[in-house]
Order: sequence, then C-alpha cells, then structure tokens
Amino acid sequence: MSHGKNKQRTLLRPVLVTLVSSFLMSGASASEPSQPLRPATVLYKIDANASANDLKGLNALLNSNGLVSSRTLEGSEIVIATFEHPGREKAVAKILDKSGYVEFAEPDYLVEPTVQPNDTFFGEQWHHTNVNSQQAWDITTGTHNVLVGVCDSGFDVNHPDLGPNLRTDLAYNANDGSNYIFDADGHGTGSAGTLGAVGNNGIGVAGANWDVDIIPVRIAISDQNSSAYISTMATCIEYAADNGARIVNLSYGGIEYATIDAAAQYLRARNGLLFMSAGNSGSEHGYPDYTSFVGVGATDRDDTRASFSSWGNYVDITAPGVDIATTYPDNRYVYYSGTSFSSPLTAGIAALMVAANPSITPDEIEAGLFSTAVDIGETGDDNLYGHGLVDAAAAVNYAVNLIVVRHLQLLSPSVVTLFHLIHRLILTAQVPPMQTEAVLLLMHGILVMVTSHPMPCLVTPIQKRAVIKSP
Repeated sequence: MSHGKNKQRTLLRPVLVTLVSSFLMSGASASEPSQPLRPATVLYKIDANASANDLKGLNALLNSNGLVSSRTLEGSEIVIATFEHPGREKAVAKILDKSGYVEFAEPDYLVEPTVQPNDTFFGEQWHHTNVNSQQAWDITTGTHNVLVGVCDSGFDVNHPDLGPNLRTDLAYNANDGSNYIFDADGHGTGSAGTLGAVGNNGIGVAGANWDVDIIPVRIAISDQNSSAYISTMATCIEYAADNGARIVNLSYGGIEYATIDAAAQYLRARNGLLFMSAGNSGSEHGYPDYTSFVGVGATDRDDTRASFSSWGNYVDITAPGVDIATTYPDNRYVYYSGTSFSSPLTAGIAALMVAANPSITPDEIEAGLFSTAVDIGETGDDNLYGHGLVDAAAAVNYAVNLIVVRHLQLLSPSVVTLFHLIHRLILTAQVPPMQTEAVLLLMHGILVMVTSHPMPCLVTPIQKRAVIKSP
C-alpha cells in the first residue's frame, strides 16, 4: 500500500521483521499427523461425577499405560500427565476419552501465534475508525483499575508506548514458572499494544485502552521458538484469573481444544472473560463452539472477512485484523495482520466496558458485544462474522446503560418501562447526542439523563483524540 510522502516522513519509518512462514498454517487441524506435540504427555480432566470406583478404574488405566507423573492445575483441575513411551500420546488420549472417567483427554499440542506476516511500516490506525473507538473514548479511555491478562510470546517492558501499562510486578513465564518475559519474536508486544498502547502521549500508536493494567504472561517455549503448548496456555489463563484479570487475551492457535475451554470456565467463574483468535487458515473449520470464551475473526478495511481469517460456528464476533499498526520491540512500530490482532482489539473494547461499568459481568460483556455488533454478514449470528463487526462506542454505551438501568430498578416498574421507551425512541430516531442531553426524567426525586450514550450525569463528554507522532 502507499502513503503520502509527507505522511511517511512524519509518521512512518521502516522496520524489518522476521516471521516464520509456518504461522500461515496456525489454523491446522489437531488431527493432522504433522501437528507437533509435547512428547509422552496427555491432558485430561476427571469427570465431576466420578465415583470412588471410577477413580480407582482411572488410576488403573493410567498405570497400565505407563503413567510416570502428573500434576494438576488447581483452579481448572486440568491434569498434565506424562507417560513412559513417547509416540502414544493420541492413543492414550483416545483410551482415556472413551473410558467414561474423564470429561476430556487430548495430547498437549504445540500451537503457534495466529499472525500473518505483511509489510512492516508504521501506519495510521484505520481500525479505530471502523469500530468507532473515538466515540467510545468520549466516555472512557480505560483505567488502571482494570486488570487484563495477555498470554503471548513475551513483551518489551521498556517500550515507551507500552511499558507504562504493563504490570511487571505480576510478570510471569507460564512455561517455566519464572518472571522472564522477554519477547521471543515481537508478537506479544504487538498484541499487547493493540489492546493497550498508551494513548494521547504524543508518540506512536494508541491502543483500544489508553490506560489499563496488563498482566504480561509469556507462554513461548523459548527465545528461538514462540510456539506454546496448550497446557502452558491453560496455566496462563489460570494465573491471570487468580490475579484478578477481568479480561484475558490469547492470540494463538488452539481454539478447538477442550483444555482451553476448561481454563476459560475457571476464568469465567472468577468474573473474567477470555478472548481468542479464530485462526489464519483462510478456511472453514468444524471446531466446537465453546461458550466459555469469545472467538474472534478478522475483517479488512472494507469490513469484509479478511482472506486469511478462519471461519465456522465457533466464530463469535469479528474485528479489524489487516495492517494493524501497533508496537514492536526496541521502541519500534509495525503493521501486523492476523486474527491475533482482531482478538486483542476486541478484548480491549471489553476492557473499556469494564472501565465504564466495573460491576459488569462476563455474561453482560458478551451480551453487550454481541447485541451491539454491526451485522455485516447474513442476518443474525453466522459462520463468517459471528454476531458481526464489534462496535466500541455501542458496546461501551451498553455497559453504561446497565448502570442507569440498575439505578432505575430501585424505582417502580412503571418508571423503568418509561425509561426504556424514551431511550428506544431516542436511539430509533438517531437524535444527535447534543440534542438528547436535554431529555431528562425527574421521578421519585431522582434526575436521570437519557441520551444516545446514556450516563447518569449532566456532563457533556469531552472529545478525545490520540496524537500520533514518530518518536
């Protein structure tokens, strides 16, 4: 793509990025023989209704297949078991899965970040326009009271556009248990920046959240290999949940695995919600449609499915994922493409919803995102776009609306009904916000403002914009 000459001088400078071509295959099915996995390791979860006799039968089955050791993730109760003979991971998992003793069993597959390489230049952030970020920022630009976990290849903690939003005191390496989070290939710095690069600071780019507390968790297996085992991903999700994360983003392959579902359920039970990239195979998949987390596909500048974006019943929502300008290690910036960047953008919008309404629940976040998404495919929830293109402004308004409704629920049912009627009329008529600020209700001694971005106050929001300059 091309840019004006002056814009190149003031906003852009080239940066060379080396990305492995195998990232393009991150949507590959677990059934493919070539899919790498952790040798002699199987993941499973004991059935919640298992009896004492069932547990004895399970132990006998495990020992008969050469069990060496096992450890359990305390929160999600996922068991990571190792066996004597490498090469039988799929066979042992199948035996366990059919035994009736476990909820699921599967090998510990090795999956890669869902990134598709593209031109590496600084650029303007077109995606904020397409999802109405600026209108959302009229209400909130985020807060450091919201904790967001990011499970990825690592992070550049010294990047001036990202470092201030990283909670390095909570830094964790889910692969080896240390606090070493050096970025193995730049992917994590990019996804974290899409979600929470510092905004309005006169340099670089703006994340969906200008202010946020990111729990940085590295899941890469080494500095030379950014791939991660799904057991490490589950460990990251559980760590984030135990440290109070309201939102967690996971921009890797593996959306089809029951282990991720189990970890996401644990997170959700602790008032958190997982967002995960749909994959970059560019084809349809029959993956399970897990309801414990949100699967995010990618769109392009024209709000159509990106050519690389995987699809299927498991895709819940879509967001921009082509040429996303974001942070890159060593004080640099880069264009990235992939569902890896659609997911943190959507997760960032969810974090804005929490900032606007701290009492919002995971169910309400999902309802807000899905019900306000722009339906760009077939009517309703479809396999290409899910519920549609995420709308930051509408989603944040939804979150604020819940505060108003909860206040009104303290009043009589007739007042609540009248509020909903007036608000529906305002939205249907598409009255400009400056005009709707004059619509007030004075009932039972309580004054409530009803607007197209409703807030229980009489303050006109100040328009905020990110200042994007080259550092």
